[in-house]
Amino acid sequence: MKPDETDGRLRCLLGQLIALLCDRAIDHVAHGVDRALLTCDDDNVGSRAVIEGAGGRLDEAWPLAEPDGDTSARRRYWID
Repeated sequence: MKPDETDGRLRCLLGQLIALLCDRAIDHVAHGVDRALLTCDDDNVGSRAVIEGAGGRLDEAWPLAEPDGDTSARRRYWID
């Protein structure tokens, strides 16, 4: 298997995993959990697309920079 094929398959599997997590979050909300929180790195376009496609709402109040000095920005999404 070529490295490009491995990379593509890994991205596909990770996308499926994120979609499964979104489905589980929706199931939990349907069974009495007020809401579920999913996060991803700001530059992870694939994860953002999957979470937003599953109904995740971006937490606009959450700063992209971490208070502990971590420079990798993260996005918080709520599923209710």
